[in-house]
Amino acid sequence: MYSIYCLWVFKMSAAVEVKYEAISPADFFYRNRDIAGFDNPMRAIYTAIRELVENSLDACEDGGILPEIMVIVEEVDENTFKITVMDNGIGIPRDNIQSCFGQILYGSKYTHRQARGRFGLGGKMAFLYGQITTHKPLHVVSAPIGDEWVYDVTLRMDIQNNRPELLEWTRRKGKKGWHGLVVEFYIEGDWIRAKRYILEYIKQTALITPYAAITFVDPEGVLYFFPRSVEKMPSPPTEVLPHPRGVDVEQFRRIISETKTRDMVSFLRTHFHRVGKKTAEKFLDEVGISRDKDPRELKPDEIITLVRKMKTYKEFLPPDAKCLSPLGEELLEAGIRKELNPDFVKVVQRPPSSYGGHPFIVEVGMAYGGGVPRSEEIALYRFANKIPLLFDEYKDVSAKVIRSIKWSRYRIKPGMPIAVFVHLVSTNIPFKTAGKEFIADRPEIEVEIRRGILECARALMRYIQRKERAARERQRLSIYEKFLPLIVRDITILAGEEKEPDYTVLLEKYKTIAEVEAADETGRVEEELEEEETVLEDLEEEGVAVEMDLSVEGEAAAEEVTEEKLVEGEVVPEPEVPLEQYGASEDIEASLTDNPGFASKTKSTKASRKSVRRGEKESAEEKGKPSSKARKPSSKGGGRAKPAKKAGKKEKSEEEE
Repeated sequence: MYSIYCLWVFKMSAAVEVKYEAISPADFFYRNRDIAGFDNPMRAIYTAIRELVENSLDACEDGGILPEIMVIVEEVDENTFKITVMDNGIGIPRDNIQSCFGQILYGSKYTHRQARGRFGLGGKMAFLYGQITTHKPLHVVSAPIGDEWVYDVTLRMDIQNNRPELLEWTRRKGKKGWHGLVVEFYIEGDWIRAKRYILEYIKQTALITPYAAITFVDPEGVLYFFPRSVEKMPSPPTEVLPHPRGVDVEQFRRIISETKTRDMVSFLRTHFHRVGKKTAEKFLDEVGISRDKDPRELKPDEIITLVRKMKTYKEFLPPDAKCLSPLGEELLEAGIRKELNPDFVKVVQRPPSSYGGHPFIVEVGMAYGGGVPRSEEIALYRFANKIPLLFDEYKDVSAKVIRSIKWSRYRIKPGMPIAVFVHLVSTNIPFKTAGKEFIADRPEIEVEIRRGILECARALMRYIQRKERAARERQRLSIYEKFLPLIVRDITILAGEEKEPDYTVLLEKYKTIAEVEAADETGRVEEELEEEETVLEDLEEEGVAVEMDLSVEGEAAAEEVTEEKLVEGEVVPEPEVPLEQYGASEDIEASLTDNPGFASKTKSTKASRKSVRRGEKESAEEKGKPSSKARKPSSKGGGRAKPAKKAGKKEKSEEEE
C-alpha cells in the first residue's frame, strides 16, 4: 500500500511541473497590449495616431517652437495602413534614436514636470502593435535642432529582449533651417469605425492647442487643415524636486543612495521641494531625529517614520505651480472660438492646488450658442495636460460633477446649445488606466472643477438674462413703432391740426433710455456678484444657488445675498414696517395682521387688547398681563385668520345694551 502511494505521488509531481521564467517589459506589453489601448483594430489605429501627435506636440513645445504637424494615413492593403507623422520639433539626437523607438520604458517622460505622456510607452506600443500585425519595420528620419546632419534609420523591436534591432542607418546633409522628426510605420486597423474618433480627436487637439497648425490626410485623400489662431504659446514647465508629501519609502531610499549631503537639514533642503532651513529644523525636532545625523546612517524604521510624518506634517509649503504649464484663459477662449464660434464664452482658471503632494491647476470653460451642437445633455469636452479624452466619459470626475449640478437654477434647460470644457494640468494626472481615457474622482480635483463650472454657470445666467431683457425691449419697441403712428394720426385729427407731430424723436429717445438702463443694470449686477463671489462659492458647493431675475421692472436687479435667505426650506419673514409713520390707525394695523401673508410678530399692546377681549374666560389678574405669543392664522377657511375686534368697541357695545 505504501509503495502504491509513493508511486502516485511521483506521478503527480511529474505531471505538475512548475516553470519559472522572467520576461522583458516589451514581452509583457506584447502579451497584455489591451491595457495600453490596443485591444482591437479600431482602438489600435486611433491610439497610434493619438500617441504620435502628442509626442510631436511635446517635441515642439519643449523647444518653444510653434507646432506644425502633418498626419497622413494611407491604405496599402485590406485593413492595413501606413501612418506618417511629421513635425518641426527639436528632433532626436543620433545616439538616442534606436532606444527611443525600440526599447519599452525608455524616454524623456520620467521627470517631475508636466508632460503629455506619463508612462513613456505610447509611441513604442504603436510600433510594437504594428510590427506584430504587419511584420514590417519602422522608418525614422530625425533632424535634431542644432545638428547639420539628417539621420535616416530603419529598425525593428526585439520583443523578447526589449532592445532595438538596427536594420539600416544612413545620414545626409540637412536642408538649411529644417529640424524635426518623420515617423513611418505600418499597422492593422479598422478605419471605418475609427474615422469619427480620429477626426474628433484632431479637432479637439486643435481646440486645446490654438497655437498649432495641424494637417490631416485620411485614406480617401481628403485633407483637413486646422490653422493656428494665435501666435502665443504657454510658458513651458520646469522640472522641480519631489514634494515631501508625495514621497514614498522606496523613493526616499533612492534619494538617500544618491545624496552627497552629510546632515539631515542639508538633505531635506537639497532634495525636496520648497523646504527651507527653518522648516527642516522644526520638522526634524518634531520627528525626534538629530539635525546633524548623516542621512545614509538612517535605519529602516527611522526611514518609515520620516516618510509617514512627511505626509501629515502641516508646516510644509504647498507645491509650486512653476512645474505646470496651463493653457491660460486667453488661449483656451481663443481655441473655443476658433473651433465652435459660439455666441458666449466664459473661461476660468482656478488657483493652483495639490493632492498627495502633486500640484495641479483646473481650467474650465463654458460656451453657448453659435456652433455648439444642441443636445438633451450638456456637451462635455475633457482634457488632461492638453490631451483630449474621448472614451469612458461617464466614469470621469468631470461628468460626475456635471450630473450633480441642478442646472435649472441657472436658467439652463435641456436642449440648449451649451458645452463645458474641463482642462486639468498636473505632474501626475490620476488616470485609472494606462489608456489615459478618464480621470479618477480625487476630492481635491472634484472641488476645483465644481467651483470653476459654477462660476461659468453664473456668468452664463447673467448673459441669458440680458438676452431676455433685450428681447422684451425689442418687442416693446416694435409695438410702439406699430401703433404710435396710428395714435398720432388720430390725435391730430381730433385736435383739428393739419400737420402731424414728429414722433420719431420719441422713439429714438426711448431707444437711448432703454440702452442706458440695460447697461447700468448689467454693470450693477456684475459689481454685486463680484463682491458676493466668495459667499456664493461656499454656498453652491452644498447645492445652494441664487437665481437673479432681471426682468422685473422697478425692482433691484439682484437681491442682497444673506445666509438666512439661502437656507433651503426656511420661511423668510418680511421686515416689519411700522404703519404709524404713514398715518395709519391701529384698526388698520390690526386688520393687516390678520392677513396670512403678513408674518411680523404682534406687539405687547396688541397682546394686551387680545387678553381684554378674552376677559370672560380669564381671571381678573391675567387681564393686565401681555400675551407672549403672537396670533397665528387659523388653518380653517383657506388659511385666513378671524378678524380681530378692538377691546374698546366691545366695551362700548356692552354699555349700549
